Amino acid sequence: MAESESMNTPSTGEGRMAPFGTRTFLGSRRVSTRLRLFVLLTVLALGGTGGVFYYADKNLKHADLQNARATDIALQAVKVETKVWQLRSTEKEYVLSNDSKLKVVYQSIIKSLNNLLGSLEAIQATKSIKEHVATVNDGIAQHAAAFEQLNKKKDKNADNQIKILAKVVGASAEALDKQLAKTNIASLNDSFAHTRQAEAQFIALGNAAGLLAHKKHLNEFDRLLVSAPISKKDRGTIQRLMKPYLNNMTAFAKVRLSQSAQDGRLDEIFAYLTPSLNSITEFANRQILLAQQESHKHRQLARRATVAGTAGILILLIIFTIILIQSIATPIREIAEVADKLVKGEFDAQLPAMGNHDEIGEVARALNIFKETLVDVAQLHRELE
Repeated sequence: MAESESMNTPSTGEGRMAPFGTRTFLGSRRVSTRLRLFVLLTVLALGGTGGVFYYADKNLKHADLQNARATDIALQAVKVETKVWQLRSTEKEYVLSNDSKLKVVYQSIIKSLNNLLGSLEAIQATKSIKEHVATVNDGIAQHAAAFEQLNKKKDKNADNQIKILAKVVGASAEALDKQLAKTNIASLNDSFAHTRQAEAQFIALGNAAGLLAHKKHLNEFDRLLVSAPISKKDRGTIQRLMKPYLNNMTAFAKVRLSQSAQDGRLDEIFAYLTPSLNSITEFANRQILLAQQESHKHRQLARRATVAGTAGILILLIIFTIILIQSIATPIREIAEVADKLVKGEFDAQLPAMGNHDEIGEVARALNIFKETLVDVAQLHRELE
């Protein structure tokens, strides 16, 4: 712990004698200076600890911000999807019930969807799905226009006309049923029963497939009627009753298919926007997953940085403390050992830290003067003897 340095110059700038002899570790700095240096290093170490914690906190805040953004996008996407399905449900209920209250609900959903889509588009992170958002927005606008067109047709009592025509079709069919029952021909009755089933399905759904099925069963009934073992009079009566039934069914089909075309337009629009709606939902789910992965990574990094940084700084503080204590304790212990030898009369013991510029060097030099005085006293004593 001691470094040999011989001080041959006799004086310093302050006019006092320069130290001479050996110099211990850090002996060129006074103890007070070393303590100030130790405090400075401690402050720097604590500042480093604060920097580590600041870095960890910054990473965690960044992860939390990403989580918040992803959650906001997911929440907006879920709301949009929910509102779109509510719009679809309200439209279907209105088609079936023609309840004017549902129109108000529909308009409210449209307004809410416009606001939600606008908010979703304004988020910077959704830049990659702006095309899908625009598609859904366009689909909603088209859906609203088609719904309004359907609403206008309903205001012209198309539903009442359909109900009236359906009753007329049913009445003409019942007349045929009664006549067929009198013939007591099972094949004819069964065939017309199948025709009535197709009729009921077409009235309910109003699609072209139902109309084709009805026509197919009518052709089968005509074929059986020609070959059925019934009287000419009964056959003529049945054929006569078939004409109003066919005419009524034709009139009903025109009105019903017209309404179904409007319903089909709404279905087409919904099919047009559904893929983009699904893409928005998938994007939101991916954002949540990526944010969770990023948050997990940042939290692990923060934990490691905190543990490693704190441990490293503690080790540095321990090293600084050991160095400071050793620079003071070691020369003091050595001086104490030399003083003990002097007390025992061992005047040839060499004092350490004679070349120090610190307080320990001053003690060593004072003790050296005491040693020389003791040597002189011992010499004088011998001379006197």
